[in-house]
Amino acid sequence: MKTIIICNNVESLYLQNTITNLLKFCCKNLDKHAKIVGKWIRLKCPFAKFKHQHGKDDHPSFGIYLDFPHGYNCFSCGSKGIRIKDLLNELGYNGEFNSSDNFFNFCLPSYVENVDNVKKMCYNKMLAHFVPCPNHPYLIERGIDFYIAKELQVCYDEIANRLCFPVFDCTNCCTGIQGRSLGSNLPKYKFYTINNTMNTGLLYGEQWVNFDDPLVIVEGVFDVAKVKPHWYNVCTFFGVNPSKKVIQKLFFAKKVLMLFDNDKAGYLACNILQSMLPLTQCINIQQNLGYKDPGEMPTEVVRWVVSKHVRGLK
Repeated sequence: MKTIIICNNVESLYLQNTITNLLKFCCKNLDKHAKIVGKWIRLKCPFAKFKHQHGKDDHPSFGIYLDFPHGYNCFSCGSKGIRIKDLLNELGYNGEFNSSDNFFNFCLPSYVENVDNVKKMCYNKMLAHFVPCPNHPYLIERGIDFYIAKELQVCYDEIANRLCFPVFDCTNCCTGIQGRSLGSNLPKYKFYTINNTMNTGLLYGEQWVNFDDPLVIVEGVFDVAKVKPHWYNVCTFFGVNPSKKVIQKLFFAKKVLMLFDNDKAGYLACNILQSMLPLTQCINIQQNLGYKDPGEMPTEVVRWVVSKHVRGLK
């Protein structure tokens, strides 16, 4: 069988052979007509017996996604997940799983963006010059819990007079920093750049996000800090316009709770996210309670809003 290069991300010969062997396995054991279509291996759903009407999948609707972020999905019964290795073990795949092979060991939120190592080092060095400040007066004024601010590693840039919120990827490496100015004559928010550039596709909260649980998405870092004491699974992509890289990271989320700002842009963001995540259950949980965003809500109000859609709140 001819080795197929799926995309630029899949460059190693070992990984190409892995995909080839996976396709052979699917053809032999699951669906003899399994084939690669674009960036997917498409085949009949292996769960059809239990989840499909009449117990079969006459029109192949199951796919294993070969590009980043990896995962599997049935467009008919809705079975989907991010643990390809577990899925294949369950289906009886006995091929070799190399510990360094990203394809089989990849599990969201372990989406590792191609960030230049030098840039990563620079952001980490930059953080070393800032002062940790979980008890900063401005945080107290905004009602941000001390322990949450400490967990978020909020720090203070004395030179620029900014509170800084470092952005970490799934490996806990700093890939960006957003600053909130405390001066009156400066823009409120500013991303720190290196050589006048910054990483794209930043997802604040990526290091703790779990796409198997309901995921609350908000507009900003202060909103995250207000929700997190009650529900751990919260993140932001810094605004209302998700980039393609962000959508790739969110693609396999099972349920998204959209808690954007209570304004026209916030409602528009809900529509955008729903259209870009057609396989995910997206629910708008905005409440017209007289508050602009979760960051302005009293903590008991935030808890009440989220509790209507999430079990096991703190």
